[in-house]
Amino acid sequence: MQGQIPTINKWVARREFAIRAARANAGPTGWRYEHLRGIHEAFDYLPLTNLVEDVVQANVSYHIRPLLGISRLIGLEKTDEDGNLTGEVQPIAIGEILRRWITRALCFQLREQSMEKLSPYQYAVGIASGQDKLLAAIRTFLASGAADEKRVVISLNAKNGLKIISCQATLERVNSLFPELTEFLLQWYGELPDLWFAHEDGLVRIIKNAEGTQ
Repeated sequence: MQGQIPTINKWVARREFAIRAARANAGPTGWRYEHLRGIHEAFDYLPLTNLVEDVVQANVSYHIRPLLGISRLIGLEKTDEDGNLTGEVQPIAIGEILRRWITRALCFQLREQSMEKLSPYQYAVGIASGQDKLLAAIRTFLASGAADEKRVVISLNAKNGLKIISCQATLERVNSLFPELTEFLLQWYGELPDLWFAHEDGLVRIIKNAEGTQ
C-alpha cells in the first residue's frame, strides 16, 4: 500500500453521525446512527474508538471483517415517470452502519484530493451542490449562443449503472487513483461480500455481491 490512510478526524466523525442520524436505515445488525450519536452524547467520546482505528488502518481481524462487510438487501417496486408500477424491482443494499460511518468520514476527509483527481469528469465528489451547479452550467451554455446558433446537450444514462458495475473494476480504478484506500476497501471487497435478504417464506437467503455498489 502506498501511503497511509489518515486517522479519522473527530470533528468529521461527529459530523457524519450527527447529520445522517435521522435519515439512515439500519444495517444487518440493526444498529443506526442514532446509537452512535447516543454513545457520543452520553459519554462525550467517539464510539468504539479502537475498533474504528483498526478498521481505518485495515487491522481488523479476518474473522470480524465478513460481519462488517455484510449488507441487508431489500427490494423496492419501480415506477415510471408518471408514478405507475412497472413490475420491476429495484434492489437496495444497506451496509452495516459502522462501515458506512467510517467510509463516509474518510470520503469527506479526502474530498479535496478526490475532486482534484476526478475532475473535470464528475460533479458530485467534493463539490457542494454539484448537481445544481451542473444544471446552471447547462442552462448558461444553451442560452449564451448567438441568436442564429443552435446548441444541443446530449444526456447519456447508464441504466442500472450502480447495480451492474464490476466490484473488481472499481477496486482496480480506486487502486490506481487512491492507493492509500486499497487495503481499506479490500477488507470488504477482497472476497465477495454477503447480501442478506428475507424470502417470502420467512427464511433469510444469502447471495454473494460481485456487482454493484453499496
